[in-house]
Amino acid sequence: MSLQFSPILTVITLLALLLAVIGNGLLSVAIWRSGSLPRWAGVIWAAATLIFYVLGFALGMATTGASLPTQPIGAALMAMAGAWIAWAGYRLLGDPARNADVAVASV
Repeated sequence: MSLQFSPILTVITLLALLLAVIGNGLLSVAIWRSGSLPRWAGVIWAAATLIFYVLGFALGMATTGASLPTQPIGAALMAMAGAWIAWAGYRLLGDPARNADVAVASV
């Protein structure tokens, strides 16, 4: 069975993909430059974004019409980076010395 999609859906999908990659790229830079989150978690997040969206979704749709096996790898990297960021944030909340710095910086 072959499905036919409207050409506008292709444009919407490509726009959504572009915005997801840009948004995750900005998030990666924000993590890198935060000063309180692990810098390398931002690098892993950026790599995961490229592997998941560009090498998994975009390349798969352009070549085979389906997602490629690189998508689970990108998702696993993104989950690891997210867990690392959450752990670092949790540790930051438990450190009274760092909390004082954060409270002063946010004023």
